[in-house]
Amino acid sequence: MTDIMLKFDVEDIYRPESEGGDDRIGWLAELLSEHGLRAQFLLIGDKYRRLIRNRRSDIARALEAHGVGTHTNSQFHPLLPERLESAGWERGVSLVLADERKAVEACRRFTGRDPSALSRHANLTTGAFHFEAARRLGLPYFYADIPGLSATASLCFCNEALLTAFGGSSLTYASVHDAVYDDEAHFAPRLEQVREFIDRAAADKIPFINIFLGHPATMRSHSGHMITYVHGGGRDRDPKRHLFGEDAPAIFGPEHEPVLKERFRQTCRMLAERKDVNYLTADQLAGRYNKKSDYIWDRNFDRYCRLVLAENDIPVFGEPYSPAELAANLARLLLVRKRTGRFPQRLEPVRGVLGPLEEPTMRPDPRFIDGKLFWRKVAELDRYIKERGRLPGNLEFGGGDRVGMGSFLEGMCKAYFGLRDAGAVGRVALSLTFPKYPSRPAAGMDEFFCRFHQDPIYRPDLSVENLARFNRLATWTLRLAYRN
Repeated sequence: MTDIMLKFDVEDIYRPESEGGDDRIGWLAELLSEHGLRAQFLLIGDKYRRLIRNRRSDIARALEAHGVGTHTNSQFHPLLPERLESAGWERGVSLVLADERKAVEACRRFTGRDPSALSRHANLTTGAFHFEAARRLGLPYFYADIPGLSATASLCFCNEALLTAFGGSSLTYASVHDAVYDDEAHFAPRLEQVREFIDRAAADKIPFINIFLGHPATMRSHSGHMITYVHGGGRDRDPKRHLFGEDAPAIFGPEHEPVLKERFRQTCRMLAERKDVNYLTADQLAGRYNKKSDYIWDRNFDRYCRLVLAENDIPVFGEPYSPAELAANLARLLLVRKRTGRFPQRLEPVRGVLGPLEEPTMRPDPRFIDGKLFWRKVAELDRYIKERGRLPGNLEFGGGDRVGMGSFLEGMCKAYFGLRDAGAVGRVALSLTFPKYPSRPAAGMDEFFCRFHQDPIYRPDLSVENLARFNRLATWTLRLAYRN
């Protein structure tokens, strides 16, 4: 059966409560419950705090049957990408953790329980830092739309944090847009499209899909954009302007709620009719999609090494291990072979290995490594990983010479086949074209950050190179999430 996550982003805190639709959160949750459906509500930290101030325990009760999570802590400047502009890895993760813990605490105070997920706007802007923060908090992370990998709805970061994709693929994501609830001509066709989307996913045996049901505050809004005011926000820094530099569009008032309720009730009926799918919240998803193996088998290494050399790349697909884990365990496997004279059939894997935190070099120097030196470097790599829990960006060869981690992975794959086929490692030749990190998602991330400045919420002079660099390096640490 296909698993489905129904989601809401609850993030408008900048209009007066009379316009912000706080009541709407409650009756949306109640209608879902009446139809036996569970959804995931992702609230911005400031929204939780406003609901606490306004003593909306009625909404907290309505949400008891559903999953709750965070949608960042606040939308006030300086925003996280601005604070992370030049942060190193540990400093950046600390900033994100401090921010998220405020939202987690607000969720706990309002709902009486811990959130079951983290999420944020503009998913890749702080991606790598947020992925690691989610891992350390032991929570899934939503809207990790990794370019080049979004044909699947689920990934794992560092073999722990579960990441779910946003709208990167029509195979795994559908949405009932906010404005459609107001559009009589398009509401029924949109509902039919969502029904067909579920049919297609079930027929194709796609394990997990997302359906976004809307932003409660702007359902039936004339605007397709979220209405989000940010103090000092936008390019003109005017807090009274709309996020997109426009006048804020009107939201329909309470007199129009009956129409919205009826259309959302129709949505619930359509979803509840499905007996061939499971509706999951984040806590259920996390327990269902983080399959791990007790052992890594020789066939896993054989398949992966073949892929690396055939594609001249660092593939993310194909095995329930990240590229960083496979590189770390391949080094261990080679050392076991050197020590015992044979390859073991299986290895207890080293898990949770981070990718490099410094940029690997693209051009290896030396290009040829003799057997004795190669074995010394494999042992150095193994020690480095044991001591630091991550891969190095480069292996130093003295006199300023160094080989990037990508190139050294290529060399280890060649050594694996040399040992298997000839029983020895001769001189290992490294190519000049091997990538520094998995090229497929890394290239998509570069494209994302090239478009970054189109979002007017950020400073026009904000440098994104630091964010982009850590996101590219994080691709070493991604793997597909498999259903248990």
